[in-house]
Order: sequence, then C-alpha cells, then structure tokens
Amino acid sequence: MTLQGVVQRPDGLFDVVVDGRVVAGAVGTNREAWRAYDRATGDVVSPSEKRADFAFQRSLDVKVKEPVTRRPPMTVAQIEAGRSPKGGWTAKTLRGWGVPWPPPKGWRRKLLKGEPVARNAK
Repeated sequence: MTLQGVVQRPDGLFDVVVDGRVVAGAVGTNREAWRAYDRATGDVVSPSEKRADFAFQRSLDVKVKEPVTRRPPMTVAQIEAGRSPKGGWTAKTLRGWGVPWPPPKGWRRKLLKGEPVARNAK
C-alpha cells in the first residue's frame, strides 16, 4: 500500500504525497495542501474553487518590481559643501551621491528633489 494524502512536516509546512512520492512540497496551509492534492489526483473541483485557483495561479504569474530606493533630498548647502578645492565636484563625491561621471544635465536639481540621477539616453 502506498501513502497518499497530506503530510505535515516538522517545520509546520505540508507535503502532498500521491502514490508514495511528493508532488507538492512546502505548502503553507493544510487547506492549500488538500487543494493541491485534489488537482494532482484529478478530483472534481467546484466552480468557486476553480475561480479561486485561477486567481491564485494568476497571482503567482505577477512579476514583482523591485522598490526604487529614494535618497532623502539634499540641500543646496550640502551640495556646495561637496565641492573640491578647485571649485568642482570629484567623481568620488558624485558617486557617493549616486550621480554618474560625467554628471548628466540637471543632476543638482534631481538631488534637491530626492530623485535618482541616471545617465541621459543618447
């Protein structure tokens, strides 16, 4: 006789076992595990479960964008304090502020607004 069903792991997650082999592992809840078991064995699923499963599968397909890290806005005094003795800004100072070298047009305005400074497309 082979094992079939849902088995809880020591870490609290659930494995779905069909014909003695794990077909879905690390399922978060018992309910989700039994739904995965029903799908794996081809059991009839109600229309509401079909809609819920479709929505769940769609949510897995959504690509998550990485959050854009925004720097706090700088002040004019901070930008002026970063000047070198010759009167300009060094590449190292600009790199620390997230500004590429050579600095693109409008980089100071973007720093004052707290916006990321990117190289202008040519």
